[in-house]
Amino acid sequence: MGTQTVLPAQPATTNRSIMMTPHLPIRVFLLSDHRLLRGALARALKNRANISLVSAQESSLNISAEIVESTCDVLLVGPVNTRAFDNQVFDQLQNALSNLRIVMMEMEASVADVISAILSGAQDLGQAEGPVRPQKVTAP
Repeated sequence: MGTQTVLPAQPATTNRSIMMTPHLPIRVFLLSDHRLLRGALARALKNRANISLVSAQESSLNISAEIVESTCDVLLVGPVNTRAFDNQVFDQLQNALSNLRIVMMEMEASVADVISAILSGAQDLGQAEGPVRPQKVTAP
């Protein structure tokens, strides 16, 4: 069973709050350079009533602009080219989308683990007061 690290952002100011609008699905942007994994996860996430897949992309030099324009709640990151997507990009995204949750996925993570991490991070979204430390999330 794999684990994911949820990297929370600062408290919400510009992005919509999931906790305040529980009837809305969680908007997920899937980013992975592994074509088969990206396709399988996209199909699995599309079948969830409480998750809306806004995009499934591979990394590129302009990907951060696409992520910001998507106004996603969760950025699900699989294997990516670190030359196009590095820690500086994460910082830029968290500055642009203060409510953004980032889920880093390991290759051995199951779909259930990934969905659990997305839902767990979304539940924490409305509870954050000040900076929150990354936490390990595992599926039950």
